[in-house]
Amino acid sequence: MMPSLSQSLALGYVIVLQVLYLSFGTGGGIIIDLVLSAFIAVPVTAGIWLIASAISPRTSETVLPGRPIEYYMTFKHPANVKYRGKRKIPIATFCQMYLDGDIKMNGDTLAILEKRHDWASFRLTFGLIYFVLFKLIPKIVEDLCFHDDGDVHPAHERPDLGVLRGFLGSRMMYTSGLVRNTNKQESLEELENNKLGVICEKIHLNPYDRVLSIGYGWEAFANYARRIFPHVPFTGLNHTGEYTNIPPIRGGYKKIVCTHLAEHKGPGNFMALHNGPGEYSDFFKHIHGLLADDGIFFLEVAGANELWQFEDLVWRLLMAKYVCPDAVPCASLTSLINQLETAGFRVNSVDNVGRHYSETVRKWYGNFVRNREALLATYGPKIYRTFEFFLAYMVVIFGQGSANTYQIVVTKNPSSVDRTESEPEVDESSWDLCE
Repeated sequence: MMPSLSQSLALGYVIVLQVLYLSFGTGGGIIIDLVLSAFIAVPVTAGIWLIASAISPRTSETVLPGRPIEYYMTFKHPANVKYRGKRKIPIATFCQMYLDGDIKMNGDTLAILEKRHDWASFRLTFGLIYFVLFKLIPKIVEDLCFHDDGDVHPAHERPDLGVLRGFLGSRMMYTSGLVRNTNKQESLEELENNKLGVICEKIHLNPYDRVLSIGYGWEAFANYARRIFPHVPFTGLNHTGEYTNIPPIRGGYKKIVCTHLAEHKGPGNFMALHNGPGEYSDFFKHIHGLLADDGIFFLEVAGANELWQFEDLVWRLLMAKYVCPDAVPCASLTSLINQLETAGFRVNSVDNVGRHYSETVRKWYGNFVRNREALLATYGPKIYRTFEFFLAYMVVIFGQGSANTYQIVVTKNPSSVDRTESEPEVDESSWDLCE
């Protein structure tokens, strides 16, 4: 359940009272008071969220099958049998136990996660609070204060392509596909082709364009585009961090496509999928400098809702803890648009394709499960369970709208350029006009 207005006000009152108490009680000056308040505010906030997440009731129980927890999973150690019958296990506790091999799923992981409200609670745990206070926040402070632009997280410097191939398939497109036909089960390749066709339409690709493509799968995009225009010149990058090495060309790139800004971390490396709302502006300004005055920039990026539920918060923390500290979509659409406009862009269109991304990840999950034996033999059970769990949970999270994937088309904003051709077309046949 989402934090209520009263909970938010209570949180604000407690933090304000700390500042007032320190101001009148210590006599140390406003700077010292604010510093002390900042150190106290985080644990107090965590404590209030811990309590609120535990006592907030569900708004509806009608969608639950009502089965006991033993129906969904088997605990391997007697000490953990305290979760039985209708007693729900915190999803964070379940995640830790499953990754450690202390729980056996009684069926498909994705199917069981889709029924998670029947057996799991989404309250914060002391383990998550400890992680936030003593690992996540210190890491964020370290990155902000002592970050070196050349310092790359080991998990991002060169990701294990074997794991990626285990679910992405031969094209290695680490980006959302698009569902065109809801009356049949489209293959992963069909979803990818649908998406590549939409990109070509949105950027108004023509045979005279110079195209810069950023993100895993740019080769697939280049091959697809060259089926239409065989001689379109492409410059492609897998890693977002390499964009600083792109020399500007005379007149600029006519089309820039970025489908996966998610390789390097930190304020100097601009992971649009993974970093916080303040991490994009410099990247957008650099892209603005590479784009021709009459060019088009297509951006696909994951984002979060400004209004959240406790499940959304817990999922982000689990991603940060077990997958990657930066692998959390946390920027809202408002933040993305503001930073694009601040960089000098004009927004032409925005589409939320989160549901399509959910279906794409479902295909990835299916690939991963089918390659189970080979992946277990190469990487071991814990890495397999980690990817299996988080791929399955991503299907759920993006499917229910807890996280979103946006396709944003922008242009530069000089008054000397005619924008008629870059405007999205409007289908007038769907209009219902009064006579």
